[in-house]
Amino acid sequence: MGRITVHGDEIVTITLARHEVRNAFDRQMLEEIAKALQSSHIVEARAVIVASQGEHFCAGADMCWLQNARHLTDQKNREETALLAFVLHTLDKIPVPVCARIQGSVRGGGLGLVAACDSAIASHSASFALSEVRIGVAPACISPYVIPKIGISASRHYFLTGEQFSAARAYELGLVHQLTDDLDGAIALWSAAILAGAPQAQRAAKRLEDSVDGAALLAQLRVSEEAQEGINAFLQKRAPNWIKK
Repeated sequence: MGRITVHGDEIVTITLARHEVRNAFDRQMLEEIAKALQSSHIVEARAVIVASQGEHFCAGADMCWLQNARHLTDQKNREETALLAFVLHTLDKIPVPVCARIQGSVRGGGLGLVAACDSAIASHSASFALSEVRIGVAPACISPYVIPKIGISASRHYFLTGEQFSAARAYELGLVHQLTDDLDGAIALWSAAILAGAPQAQRAAKRLEDSVDGAALLAQLRVSEEAQEGINAFLQKRAPNWIKK
């Protein structure tokens, strides 16, 4: 049985599907996520939603999977940790907008998944913890995504204490962008907002944090077919007809 499900066309949803263990990930789940994120189906979509089955978003790494690491060779152990790093990097760099749909508890590596997404929408009752130190490890793979999201001060505090914090605190820190009692409704509104934007412009916007020549990029974009369609639609007071490329 698969650890994830994938469905949708323009808006593709990847659903973590191990609700019996709070959607904790193991090697198989990470391999399935990596394969999904690299598929042309997802890369060519307008947006991706990362969701989960059941009451909880993700408990981080499966404890039994972690326990089994003691039986692995050094090489196999490194391969498994590299797999988590690869999934987070791929999720962070996927060219289309990505949103996390969050309910229940989010722990450890699950928080890394959230941090690697562009947007995050959570229920008011969701809770978060960077709990790695409480089982004798450190949030090494997820730190490159968590630190830019919540800052070095908050990161050090929660990395060191492992304490739980609320959805309201996650919102204050910038980890979560919206709190709601209607996740499906909020995700539908987010999807509509993404579809209202120009797809190539959105892909360019995701690259702005990298070292790019902003003036050169803007000069290229504003004379593009897509930008001219957007400008004409604005002047003509109509909805733009975006072409998915």
